[in-house]
Amino acid sequence: MLTDDPPTGVVQVGYVGKGMGMRISRADTAEFTLRQVSDGAYLHKTPTISN
Repeated sequence: MLTDDPPTGVVQVGYVGKGMGMRISRADTAEFTLRQVSDGAYLHKTPTISN
């Protein structure tokens, strides 16, 4: 679930069913997404992100 909480600066990255949470702030989602523009770590993969 996306929240309007302030950014935490902590983003857990993993895959479905691997201890991931259910919430993440919009700010942390944006930061992760922008970072992926220059970081190919998850290119062609389907990671799950949460706080």
